[in-house]
Amino acid sequence: MIKIHNIKKVYNKGITKVEALKGVSFSIESGDMVALMGASGSGKSTLLSLIGGLDKCESGSIFIGEENISVLNAQKLADFRRDKIGFVFQQFHLIPTLSVVENVMLPLLPIKMKKVERYQTAMEVIEKVGLHTREKHLPGELSGGEQQRVAIARALVNKPKIILADEPTGDLDSKTGEKILDLLVTLNKKEKRTIIIATHDNKIAEVAKRKIVLEDGELVSDIRREKL
Repeated sequence: MIKIHNIKKVYNKGITKVEALKGVSFSIESGDMVALMGASGSGKSTLLSLIGGLDKCESGSIFIGEENISVLNAQKLADFRRDKIGFVFQQFHLIPTLSVVENVMLPLLPIKMKKVERYQTAMEVIEKVGLHTREKHLPGELSGGEQQRVAIARALVNKPKIILADEPTGDLDSKTGEKILDLLVTLNKKEKRTIIIATHDNKIAEVAKRKIVLEDGELVSDIRREKL
């Protein structure tokens, strides 16, 4: 499903150029669950941003199915993200003045749907993440784990084939983090979602089907678990 070939990404910091990725290549099969690991600054978040179409590489190619997203213009990239990608961020990025159900409905606003259909679609995923009794609450009225589940519901609402998660358990206590991890594993195994998680959490690496390690912008290890 995902084919990454020789991608390079350079950031300009004043007069200094930083090579975030230095010719990285690998493929990810549909339905895989991948732990993307490495120290801070290794290129994990940059790689997620490129796969999700939030940024563009200097050279190389990224194919999602038959589509080379590396050459898409801004509007086509926006359409691609809307139709194919669900993002889960460490900081949740919920809008504090909107309720749970309103936050989850946000990705559906550009789609031609009746308001009642948007609400019903959002409530289906809210129930899936176990927050159906909290749909009218504001983010500030929720625990960190509940806010992360709202973020996951928002990522799922447009039925994406690919979920990209950047340190989804990083700001959570260990018990809450385990619940979020269990939810992601369930989405992968039962719904066959392709999930790529940038993380420092070894527990995620232990349950992922595959562990890819980056170091200073280069791929240094790619291990697939034989038994799940």
